[in-house]
Amino acid sequence: DHSPRANHLDIAPPGGAHPFRDRAVNASKDRLLVSGHHVYSAYFEGGMGYRNDKTSGIAKYDEPETMYMVTSGTHYNNACCFDYGNAEVDNLDDGAGTME
Repeated sequence: DHSPRANHLDIAPPGGAHPFRDRAVNASKDRLLVSGHHVYSAYFEGGMGYRNDKTSGIAKYDEPETMYMVTSGTHYNNACCFDYGNAEVDNLDDGAGTME
C-alpha cells in the first residue's frame, strides 16, 4: 500500500478450508529488466499468499478501485486461483464468484 493508511499485506493466515499459514514468495526468483533497471516480480507458487483483513479506506465488495501489477507473463498454469484486488473481508471462502 502506497497510501498513508499503511494497509500493508502480510503472509496469509490459515482460514476456511486452508488450515495452514501460507508461505512468502521468493522475491529474487524472477528478476526482470524494465527500461534497463532490474525489478523483481512476485513469483507465486502453490501455498503462497498474502492478505490483510484489517484495512481502512479501501474498496470493498464491488466498489471501484485502481491498482497495478508487474508480471513477466511467463509463469502461469491452468489451475485455480489468484485474486488481485477486492477479496472476501475475512479468511473464509464463501464460494465461487464471491471475491468481488
